[in-house]
Amino acid sequence: MVQKLSLCDPPAGEQFLRAINENGLGRVVVASCSARALEPVLKARLDQAGLPGVGLKIVNILDHAARIYSGRVEMATRKAGDLVRMAIAGIKATAPYMNDAVMVAPATLVIGGGAAGMTAALHLGDLGYEVHLVEKESQLGGNLLRMQRKLTIN
Repeated sequence: MVQKLSLCDPPAGEQFLRAINENGLGRVVVASCSARALEPVLKARLDQAGLPGVGLKIVNILDHAARIYSGRVEMATRKAGDLVRMAIAGIKATAPYMNDAVMVAPATLVIGGGAAGMTAALHLGDLGYEVHLVEKESQLGGNLLRMQRKLTIN
């Protein structure tokens, strides 16, 4: 579905949301001016509408096509088309947003039983996480096992 909107106008924001809702869209590509200006506004609108998971890709055809090829309409149009096609291909490749509640267990995996791994495991355990420490060797210690001097801390 292609729809032309002037997203800088306040009523267009409502049209944008209506188009997403009416068509059950999970991904949206917007070809416009700067993403830096539009993205926060559009994401806020999506959040307000209860659609925070809609994939949004903004293609800046103003700076990346129109201004670069100023006066060369055919080249600017071709470049804009390429940018939009790339954005569509990229957003199609993303996994759709699932609005299902998921239970996440507060558990961590620490790989490496050296000084850093053991310290991380202890701190995470102190924070209340279930910790799984994995070490490829038969004993913990890592490089500490090969140290020949003792360190004294005052």
